[in-house]
Amino acid sequence: MGKLRLGNQTDAVTSPAQIKYNAQPTTKMACETEFSMIMDCKGNLCSFGFPEYGQLGHNWDGEFIIRALRIKNDFELVPQRVAIYIEKTKDWQILPVPNVVVRNVAGGANHMLVPDSQKRVFSWGFGGYGRLGHAEQKDEMVPRLVKLFDFPGRGAFQI
Repeated sequence: MGKLRLGNQTDAVTSPAQIKYNAQPTTKMACETEFSMIMDCKGNLCSFGFPEYGQLGHNWDGEFIIRALRIKNDFELVPQRVAIYIEKTKDWQILPVPNVVVRNVAGGANHMLVPDSQKRVFSWGFGGYGRLGHAEQKDEMVPRLVKLFDFPGRGAFQI
């Protein structure tokens, strides 16, 4: 599914291979079931692999219609930067969150959680069973602020 970032969809790689990534130096990686995340030294995230449920943070799930009643999934074979972080207000307005500098990255099979330099926490991907912490069971296609941590005296350094 492209999660190894070798530029193809090979089923298995039996020996180590260097990934194709030309950007800032990498400080952390998260390799999940069907996708991978790279955190660079400036606190930016790049992701690649299978975008189902929005876990890549690129505002899409990889599905597109190729003809009537036939849906195909596409994969991210090249690392793409996670470009926007949001919060939802009580009246469901969607607002961009500025100045996000990611400090850690962790995830599950189809979701991600990251704390930033201001101890805020963002989550996205598969929202079933309340795993994203947004008080609703809804998939999130881009990183969304977890309100529980967004109060004075609260926050997270590491997940």
